[in-house]
Amino acid sequence: MKLLALLIASLLHWRTRPPLAWPARWQPAVAPGVVPLLVLSLGPALVAALLLWLCGGWLWGLLGLAVQTSVLCGCLGGTDRRRLFDALIADGERGDLEAALHTLDELGPVAGVADGAALCRAATEVLALRGVREWFAVLFWFALLGAPGALLYRCLERIAATGGRGRGALAVLEWPALRAFGLVTALTGRPGRVLGAWADTLFASLGPATLAGGYVAAALDEPAPELPAGTALAARVRALEILLARVVLAWLVLVAAAWILL
Repeated sequence: MKLLALLIASLLHWRTRPPLAWPARWQPAVAPGVVPLLVLSLGPALVAALLLWLCGGWLWGLLGLAVQTSVLCGCLGGTDRRRLFDALIADGERGDLEAALHTLDELGPVAGVADGAALCRAATEVLALRGVREWFAVLFWFALLGAPGALLYRCLERIAATGGRGRGALAVLEWPALRAFGLVTALTGRPGRVLGAWADTLFASLGPATLAGGYVAAALDEPAPELPAGTALAARVRALEILLARVVLAWLVLVAAAWILL
């Protein structure tokens, strides 16, 4: 049933964005202290686990399938991915780097961007990290722990993104997910280069955006130096969009093969 829920939720999000907005677009306000943090992060995961334990086997497992699929649909996504990529590509093709920087700022402050090359690197890191947090890490923890794992990760991610609390717990959950992301990225292209970057950063104390962006950059060709900065940015965003889709698809295939064989 987990495999079926994984495929259904991924297909629904790939074709259209489901109306579920929690927790993917949740903007929590967390009071100081450990207890509110645990209630808002661990609480939903425990509720999902209890629901699956109590009624997961009802109606030949269909109720459990509905719970798992609903939870995963709510955890995936959050950013209007299609609009964001289209906007960055259009800004790059117009050569409007300031507009592209403003579009990236919607996902969080982008610092240290002085030229087109720095903007291209920043776009790679920001978009790669959003791909990890909105898709890959959610699917990673769903594959390991089911709906409770995906829900715990996404609630922590939203709490850390909006209030800054829970970043330590989020870093613990993201450590294996980011390394798995690097390995799967290697399977989708340039395995020698990506595996080299993965080995170099396996135990490195780097930020999640730097790690995710480094794996993706190793898998992509560098834009030709003679290209204008805007054109190079548009080309990088197009290639990045395709690569992230391939990484998600490769992870789904690996998980499906592992569950079927085991």
